Amino acid sequence: MVQLLVLSTCICRPIIHYKCYGELLKYMKDCNVHFVINIDPVSGLDNCSQADTKQNLEHMINNNGHTCEFIISETACFYKATQNVVKLAMEKIQNEKHNICGILWFEDDKFIKKDPHFKKIINNLNAVNEVHHFWKKSAQCPTFHPCFWGLNVALNLFFPSFTQINTRDPELAMMGYWRKNYNSEYKVFYYRTHSVDIGREWQKLNKIKKWTREAMNNVNVTYI
Repeated sequence: MVQLLVLSTCICRPIIHYKCYGELLKYMKDCNVHFVINIDPVSGLDNCSQADTKQNLEHMINNNGHTCEFIISETACFYKATQNVVKLAMEKIQNEKHNICGILWFEDDKFIKKDPHFKKIINNLNAVNEVHHFWKKSAQCPTFHPCFWGLNVALNLFFPSFTQINTRDPELAMMGYWRKNYNSEYKVFYYRTHSVDIGREWQKLNKIKKWTREAMNNVNVTYI
């Protein structure tokens, strides 16, 4: 049975995770899924800990019949969090015991509104050469909204974009690498109405600011 790796970068906000991961897991029934999750030490006004965040996620994932592992970061840095999950994913892919068909990039505040039919996607024999981006096509390339990267595409166009020591926003680093290196050799599907960002309202209520890309010249200053 093929396995799907879900790569996630998280902060400490279980109230969001119950919604986003809860919905994601609902659509992963009958799939073989392993989650690789980085938890940064950032919380809202409830001061939720990384340990509590891990426990909540682990409980949700295991109760749905899937497996998971976590990186508990000492400092909050989006680029480093991305590199952490990418490194673990690469180690798993290089272990031939795992029949991995691809990865799903999934940020902790993205809510999937419609069934992506993950089982159909990952059981397709050509899945390793496909990208399924559950968001609009406006960027003309994959973004950090929920996105399935077939194994061959991930190895050639996703993972290499994070190999450098870099303080740039990781999403922009990935998009830049894609635009420079993609030559239409892989098929990309866009699902423009499938996901929505529900994290901004949480940030506002908890008085957390994220960097403004334009003002910071795309430097990866994460949370203020």
